[in-house]
Amino acid sequence: MFKSRLQEFLRKHKNNVSDSGASKIHQAPIYAIVASVFIIFSGIAYISCSIINSSVQDLESAKLTQLHKIGQDYIDMALQKSLARASIIAEMPAVVDLFGARKRDQLYDELKDLYKDQKNKYGSGAAQFIIPPAISFLRLHKPEAYGDDISFRPMILEALADQAPIKGISISRDGPYLYGVAPVKDAKGKFLGVFEMSQSFDMLATSLKNAYGIESAVFFDEELLEKNATQINREVFSDKNRFGIFVKLTSTNWDLISNLIEPSSINSSKPIEPFTKDFEGNHYGVVVIPLLNPAGTHLGQLVLFNDLNINQAVAKKLCVLVWMFSLFGAVLISGVFLVVVKGGILKPLAKLSENMDLLATGQKPDPIDLHDYQGPVQSIARSYQELADKHQSDN
Repeated sequence: MFKSRLQEFLRKHKNNVSDSGASKIHQAPIYAIVASVFIIFSGIAYISCSIINSSVQDLESAKLTQLHKIGQDYIDMALQKSLARASIIAEMPAVVDLFGARKRDQLYDELKDLYKDQKNKYGSGAAQFIIPPAISFLRLHKPEAYGDDISFRPMILEALADQAPIKGISISRDGPYLYGVAPVKDAKGKFLGVFEMSQSFDMLATSLKNAYGIESAVFFDEELLEKNATQINREVFSDKNRFGIFVKLTSTNWDLISNLIEPSSINSSKPIEPFTKDFEGNHYGVVVIPLLNPAGTHLGQLVLFNDLNINQAVAKKLCVLVWMFSLFGAVLISGVFLVVVKGGILKPLAKLSENMDLLATGQKPDPIDLHDYQGPVQSIARSYQELADKHQSDN
């Protein structure tokens, strides 16, 4: 009777009894679960880092958009200031009288100190009075040069034809500047000509660096400069300044900039998308702003550079933290799981296995306390206890 009960018990729980009689739960499922935990946490870390990197890319894109806006705003602001200064001078009564009377020397004496002050304080560039049809009457920056035809400049022709204010980038005999052109009229409204004032690109680049730490370089089409800027410093056309179809007019940090861009990066009249470039372990954003005249003709490029290292550093630190926490979480959960499985299942089953071996060989097993067994193991322990009690009663 007892033997048949023992055989039934062994058949019922054969998956928990080894060949030696020791209770055993296969280790493979446990290891598979632990491996799954690590895989899940690794997946979470990978997805989290992907989200972080995507967010950083979005932030970089926003910063590059902002960089473009800053550059364009500074161009617009320089043009507006040039026009405002030109308008103020064009409306000065003494200037109107002297220009109307075509008194070149007296007009220069009237304005030379004012112009010098504007140039030293605000980076004003070329400034001149122009009379119809398009003749230079007086250049404040170069009073000895006058009387030449400047009809090659569309902006001047438009200002003379419309007798109205205009602003824009233009290549004059002295080179490219950010111009504002104002009409000059006498007290009766008679149109006398126009006066233009400008800001240099050197001042524009310096202002961007001082205000925002933005490095920049200004390039102009070499062919257009050769054709129109006949009085520009010829050093501009030296080999060190040639950059594809452009020549470099000015820059704030050429040693750095020359390593971040190549001629192919900017040699296009079409809009160029912002891009990033790594150099010597640093991460930079690059924005190219086309320089157009009022007619929309492409004259050159303003290239802006900004340090994006802080974004990359934050992303790397966050990813390291994510992986560390994921590893810690996987180890913690796996540890808790193993403690629960081994302490709550494997160890009690091992005890039952020992007692079962004793019972099968006719020896007296150690007593067990059903309260030490939980869940499915308690069912096995109860069956064993019934079997043990039956064995004891039979004996």
